This record gives sequence, structure tokens and C-alpha cells, in this order.
Amino acid sequence: PAAISLMSLAGYSTRLSRSGEEAFAIALQFRPDIVFFDVNRLNANGREFAQRIRLTEWGATAVLVALDGRTTAPDRAACLSAGFDFHFPKPLESLIGLLGQLSQLS
Repeated sequence: PAAISLMSLAGYSTRLSRSGEEAFAIALQFRPDIVFFDVNRLNANGREFAQRIRLTEWGATAVLVALDGRTTAPDRAACLSAGFDFHFPKPLESLIGLLGQLSQLS
């Protein structure tokens, strides 16, 4: 996947999941600083995922990025209100710009 490749090239340690439950389990163990989550995956509810992550001690400060094929204002608002910090429309060509913004935060 594009996000994994770009993050690895930028020097970040990455993990990949195949489902929402697997993503949550990996996140609990790995405790990432940044989480990219495809909110429209099969067997996954992105908004529920964000809410569950935010309830964990480390997840309260993690940066959550929603990757979404839906780009309407209500879709964006729903992701942000669920706990995502960013709503990023697919395809991911502009992801490099976001990585630049995130690198300035650290």
C-alpha cells in the first residue's frame, strides 16, 4: 500500500493490518505516534476505530489520519468528530505534503 511505502521511505517504522480488529490489536501493542486508517475498509468501521483508540492512554495523543474515498464535507466532519486529526481523501498522491507537515510537528 502507498501509505506504508511512503512512510517507510520517510524513515518511519510501520505496521500493516488487514482488518479493523487487527489494526486495533496492532495499535495497542505497537503504540504508534501516527495511525493511517482506511475508514471504508471491509470489516472495519473507521469512526469506531478512532473512538476506541482515543480511549486508550497512548491514543489520546496519537495523530489519527482518516484515509477516505468519500470527500464531502459531511464525511470529513464525521471523521473529525469521531477523533481523527486529519481527513485525507484517496487517492494518496498528496500524502507527501501531509508527511512534510507532520515532520514539522516533531
